[in-house]
Amino acid sequence: MNRLPSLLCVISTALLLGSPVIAQPTEVDLAKIQGFYDQANEVKATDPTASLALLDQGLALARQADARKQIAKILFRQGVIYNSMGQNKQALPGFEEALKIQRGLNESNQIMAALYNLGSTYAALKDATKALLYLKESLALAQASGSRNTEARLINNIASIYYDQGDLDT
Repeated sequence: MNRLPSLLCVISTALLLGSPVIAQPTEVDLAKIQGFYDQANEVKATDPTASLALLDQGLALARQADARKQIAKILFRQGVIYNSMGQNKQALPGFEEALKIQRGLNESNQIMAALYNLGSTYAALKDATKALLYLKESLALAQASGSRNTEARLINNIASIYYDQGDLDT
């Protein structure tokens, strides 16, 4: 039985109704992407530049396959590596894009982590306003999820920013 006409009907109907037709990444795609991610993790401590290059290759595959979870995961890891190299400004775009994707996927723990890393990165860049914005949003998620360890860490980070500003009353 030829299924092509029915598939074309579904696609054309979806396009007419404004629904995007999203192809799911295949297991092969996901395995290749994970392979680059794993290789990058193996060398991140000894050769962060090579790790970033491997992640770039995985990111290209993930984008091609529209593997949004993997895109966010790779962008997040790149941000962490940039931060570890002291290149905080380079970390921001990846963290921001990862946050946007995680919000779209409604992944609350990953949203909380992305917010935390954005806040910490802005704190390292001495931008207290943005740091507090992201850290407070992450704190609200930590409190809602009952993650007491994360909550304590966030309260400490927020207090440190206020302390550094000389604001001992907040």
